[in-house]
Amino acid sequence: RPAAGVLWLDADPVPWSQANCTEADRALADSVTEGVFDLLGSGRIGLGRPPAWRRDLYTGRDWPLTPSWRYRWYWADGSDIRTVWELSRGYHFVALARAHWSTGDPRYRTAFVEHIESWIRDNPVGYGPHWASPMDAGIRAANWTLAAHLFGPDPVIPESVWYRLLENLFVTGLYLERYLEWHPRYRGNHYVANGVGLVYLGVLFRDLPDGARWCHRGARILATELARQVHADGVSFEAGLGYHRVITELFTYGGELVARNVPALLPDGYWGRVGRMYRFLDAYLADDGVAPMLGDSDDGRLHLLAVDALVEPRRHRLGLPPARFSGLGTRRSTAFPHGGFYVLRGPSGHLVVRCGPVGLEGAGSHDHNDQLSFELTLG
Repeated sequence: RPAAGVLWLDADPVPWSQANCTEADRALADSVTEGVFDLLGSGRIGLGRPPAWRRDLYTGRDWPLTPSWRYRWYWADGSDIRTVWELSRGYHFVALARAHWSTGDPRYRTAFVEHIESWIRDNPVGYGPHWASPMDAGIRAANWTLAAHLFGPDPVIPESVWYRLLENLFVTGLYLERYLEWHPRYRGNHYVANGVGLVYLGVLFRDLPDGARWCHRGARILATELARQVHADGVSFEAGLGYHRVITELFTYGGELVARNVPALLPDGYWGRVGRMYRFLDAYLADDGVAPMLGDSDDGRLHLLAVDALVEPRRHRLGLPPARFSGLGTRRSTAFPHGGFYVLRGPSGHLVVRCGPVGLEGAGSHDHNDQLSFELTLG
């Protein structure tokens, strides 16, 4: 049974889950127990109980169980494999855990167990869409590990469920280690997500040689890629604001996990650069908290958690002033010349301009053709 306290949460996860259960958590958990999902603009769609894990939410077709290593990701009928991947990332597990501990309603525990058992049964290792993307396997591993931590103290969940869950997570660690998305030039957020998945799994299996190796490998990826993929001014080198958000989450949560378990693996200056990522994020957000649409965005996340909830008690590590997340001290005109963004701010206006190097060190990335694009907010 997963031990409490192996992640960044308090030693006893129950109060944390209960205190943070919001109306949005309850609404998501209730929808999930009814087999209804809304992912990436699909609208509310019933996928059954347990859900059809390979069903495309736009077309209703089931993605096949063909060998993953030669998987065909695109079809001409409007299907989008991202809807399938999004469901299996397990974002909703945290909402189920929060609702479970705050209400005591067994429906939420039952849904969690059904989802774990059915996913493992319906997605054999090496077959189908869910073993075709190492990035998604890494994010899935992070959310499943967090779910194991949150549901671990529940005495009702049978040990047989934990055996199957931990076995699948262990195999996921072997898969990530073998199929890291490294490339001498064309590597970005995917590779970082691989490393974060290894960190989560490494901490979970920290008493085994494999777990220790994964944690060290993942921490090394975080350290080297932070220096490579984030400019000195804190801007992601992929130059898309949506991707800046997800890469900030990856470096924050992954780094925090390393810091709480094997802090010696993080280099000096790690949190200073992550802090600059938050300063950029705070600068480009409008006063209502909405981000401009500059560059690509696929709404990717690591967890459906508020990052600032983690950042708030870690401000000393990030070098941020003691203020709320939407006021980190950069609510003024600021230039980010390395990343190529310029922010003008006045009493009633906010302007963000994109003008800088092509993303991915000139190779082209999620900045697309947004040079000299801008977003202006008045009043």
